[in-house]
Amino acid sequence: MPLEFNDGQQKALDRNARRTEAHSLAPLMRKNLPDDTARLTDNQLEQEIAAALDRGAQINVQTRSASVDFVILWLMLGPRFDESDEIQKYLKTSTASMDAKIKALMSEFKWRLRYGEDR
Repeated sequence: MPLEFNDGQQKALDRNARRTEAHSLAPLMRKNLPDDTARLTDNQLEQEIAAALDRGAQINVQTRSASVDFVILWLMLGPRFDESDEIQKYLKTSTASMDAKIKALMSEFKWRLRYGEDR
C-alpha cells in the first residue's frame, strides 16, 4: 500500500526539506559570499536561505543547481529580487524553463560582476 500525504502534510515535508537544505547551504554561502552574509547571524542566514528556497519553489525553480543560484542572487541582490520590473519582464517573456531562466540570470550577473558593464 503506497504511503499518501494530504496537501498540508506534503507542504510541511517540503518546508522541512528546504530548512534542512538551508542549514547545509549556510556555511557554503558564508564562505563564498562573506560581504553579503556578514550582516546576518547564522540563524538569520539560514532563515534567508530558507525564504529564498521557498520563493524559488513558489515560482517553479526545481533543480538543486538552479535553487542554489536563486539563493545566491537573493543574497547578493536582495530578497524578492525576482519581483523587480526588469527581472519580471525577463521571467515572463522567456519560454525557457524557470531553471534555465535562473541559470541565464546567474550567467548574466556573473558577467556583469566580472566586466562591470552591460553586454
